[in-house]
Amino acid sequence: MKIKRIEQEEAYIQKAQNVTIEELCEKFGVSKNTIRRDLIELEKKGSIVKNYGGVSSTIQNYDVGMLPFNTRGHLMLEEKKRIAERAAEFINDGDYIFVDSGSTVCNLVDYIKNLNVTVLTNNLDFIIRALQYPNIQIITFSGILNRDYYSFTSIDERSAEILSSYNFTKAFMAATGVTVQYGVMNSLLSDNELKVTAVNRAQEVYLLVDHTKFGKVTIKSYGSLEQIDTIITNQPPSDDMMESIRQCGCEIIVV
Repeated sequence: MKIKRIEQEEAYIQKAQNVTIEELCEKFGVSKNTIRRDLIELEKKGSIVKNYGGVSSTIQNYDVGMLPFNTRGHLMLEEKKRIAERAAEFINDGDYIFVDSGSTVCNLVDYIKNLNVTVLTNNLDFIIRALQYPNIQIITFSGILNRDYYSFTSIDERSAEILSSYNFTKAFMAATGVTVQYGVMNSLLSDNELKVTAVNRAQEVYLLVDHTKFGKVTIKSYGSLEQIDTIITNQPPSDDMMESIRQCGCEIIVV
């Protein structure tokens, strides 16, 4: 209950950018002391700063997931490479894997270039970077090229239907938001059905996200935390959120 309330408070502050303690008390129906304790958690996380009589969000009020791929690809690049390198340790010769669209997961190609693997993906950047490695077999899906996202997006459920006909061992997923209440989220609606199918079909699901995605709510959920086997990130979430994630049976690896 506390975790969900803090997540809701964080989302509210991010949307409003500046709020007072009284406003938060009225909005969430709790005492000033409770709000102050919650704000300490958010301040430790770095998502708010206190000011006279209230707090301000440190997170700009836009969805990074909606930025063009090239822009996102250069944000926290070293962290994304470390995350991808660690995730690649779970990939073995002969694996059939799904690689999601996203600027973190596309870096996997640099760390599996010596493996014989089959990759199902709609990630255009991954496909282009894998062209020089004939040992990486690529299976992709029909759809419309989204130039901003460097991915193929389906105008109907055809891509998800194609993916559901394959058996693959592991899925390496991206997300624009992760919370206990809403699970794993995505900003691009046309990709959502494909992500749902990937999570449901895979034997093992790995979520590759940087720390800015924790506690963030975006437009559409594609899976619960119970469906994720392992989260690989560069910084841990708050202690409370970490405990809640572990209670869902999900391992967190920090690199």
